[in-house]
Amino acid sequence: MSRLIKDLGVHRTTTMGELAWKFRKRLALVLLICLLLFYVSIDSYITFHIIVELFTVGVAVGLFIIVLQTYPFTGNNFMLFLGIGYFWVGGLDFAHMLLYKGMPTSHDHGNMATQLWVSTRMLEALILLAAPYFISRTVFLKRTFLLFGLGAGTLYITITHGLFPDAFVDGEGLTLFKVMMEYQIILILLLAMFHLRSKRQLIDDHILHFTMLAILATIVAELAFTIYQDLYGVFNRVGHLFKLISFWLLFIAMIDTMLSRPFQCLSRALSSFDAIPMATLLVGGKGRIINANRAAHQERGRLRGELAGRDIHDEFHPSDLERENCPLCSAQRTETELLGKELMNGEQWIEYSITPLINSSYGKATILVCKNITEQKRLQESLQRSNEALDHYAKSIARELEKSMAAMHEHAKILAEHLEQRHDLEDQGHLYNMLKNIGEQQELLRDLMVFSQVGQKRCQKHHVNCNSVIKDVMKVLTNNLSEHKAVLDIGPLPMVWADPQEVHHLFYHLIDSTLEAMEGYAPEFRLSAVIEMGESQRMSRFLFHERNSERDKKCQNRLMELFLALQRDESGGGGAGVGLALCKRIVEQQGGEIITDSDLERGVTLIFTLPIKEGGMMEA
Repeated sequence: MSRLIKDLGVHRTTTMGELAWKFRKRLALVLLICLLLFYVSIDSYITFHIIVELFTVGVAVGLFIIVLQTYPFTGNNFMLFLGIGYFWVGGLDFAHMLLYKGMPTSHDHGNMATQLWVSTRMLEALILLAAPYFISRTVFLKRTFLLFGLGAGTLYITITHGLFPDAFVDGEGLTLFKVMMEYQIILILLLAMFHLRSKRQLIDDHILHFTMLAILATIVAELAFTIYQDLYGVFNRVGHLFKLISFWLLFIAMIDTMLSRPFQCLSRALSSFDAIPMATLLVGGKGRIINANRAAHQERGRLRGELAGRDIHDEFHPSDLERENCPLCSAQRTETELLGKELMNGEQWIEYSITPLINSSYGKATILVCKNITEQKRLQESLQRSNEALDHYAKSIARELEKSMAAMHEHAKILAEHLEQRHDLEDQGHLYNMLKNIGEQQELLRDLMVFSQVGQKRCQKHHVNCNSVIKDVMKVLTNNLSEHKAVLDIGPLPMVWADPQEVHHLFYHLIDSTLEAMEGYAPEFRLSAVIEMGESQRMSRFLFHERNSERDKKCQNRLMELFLALQRDESGGGGAGVGLALCKRIVEQQGGEIITDSDLERGVTLIFTLPIKEGGMMEA
């Protein structure tokens, strides 16, 4: 590990040294060019001026073209804003060159060219001041381009029609307006430097340093343009040379960041992009792939970069779906989130998820994630077949056991009749216990059969009047309630949204199982309900309370043991445990939950919830 760190350190030092050496060579070259241009200016100032201005115009237009072409891949709003602004700055500089004193197209003695100069530098300063604001904000290309064009056009018309204040008077030199404008431009450029520095954490270091140097060179140029008196004077030449250096620095930042070191920030993002094991794609508003990770290219058997620009429907959407009927195309067109959509694509099951990008630098765009779940589906189908086979086997065994128990019950009844004739009370007692045990086993088998069927058939949900259901259940359990001397106090119950048959099973097994657990007591039950608001819909909260548990610690412990076993998904308590497990399964299948509440003073309460649909209400 230490060797690796050392190697990385050496590599970084070497790289920084190479960059510094490269910059020094470029700086030496541009200084040499400046000396040559200064020499040219002595012989022909107009030639010097044309060369400088054409170079800066070329840089401005080149910056715009390169940024425009690379923006879909870099998403660099800062450079896009600068590129648009400098395109129009270049246009005004070209007009300044054409109207300069001594040019065949000039109409005056330098005032108009000076006006264009000072207004263009003011526009440039404002662009540099505003650009950092768009580092983390979207630049709308057409709107911004037209806005800058409108501003540049307005300045040009104002100047050429004599509506702009004079900036230069032939024979006198610069006007006070022009000098004050230059100082204001310098102030704005200083503010631009501070603004840019405040955003340094969000800007590539290379762009930051060269842009700061470019602004500094522009400030020096503006200072030179506050003190010259002659349009062909030395300070005028110095100002133009520093302008050339300023544009050259922007040119270096543009070339190194956009071309020589292409998409350095994007490369870091792509490294994280490639770490995603599922096919993940960035899709534009017209359904064209902007970018895709390594898994997506491997999925389609393509080399890196070959998916860019291809149609997403043709490459990744199910081949048997037409575009008009494709839910994925619809979600992408409308920028609607679509999560976990499972579709067959050929012989494979694919889970698709689409998420729209809000305020994306790519404009209208979405992220598509494709997860191959074919193996998962096969395992689910295999598990389902195994469960069905096991369920079928269990039902068959249960039916056979029930037949066997029924036969044993009949034979036991015959024996009981014979023993009754012989008046053998002891054998009759044994046989009575045998009949009782057989009956309990038959009831347990029936409960298990019902338990296995819960959730297998589709719920037929309706509005269910719980008051009517509980009355039917009490009729069925009349003998059992009388045998246990049970008292059941029923409060007003609501209309719930559930399967009527399952609700009947729920109340039946709740009361019957609790009666069985309360053997030896005279149970006093209270069943009530309240309506409350759940996470997504209204729910009816049922409270099933046993009053004996308030005053009898032993009774309380017995119920708590039974109810807590229910919460742990255990079936302790024999038939009572199975019955309550069935209650839990029914409640959860209908969209509710079941819990136990115990208090030393209030006793034991079983609480469960069932959903209520609009139209459900409390019934008397």
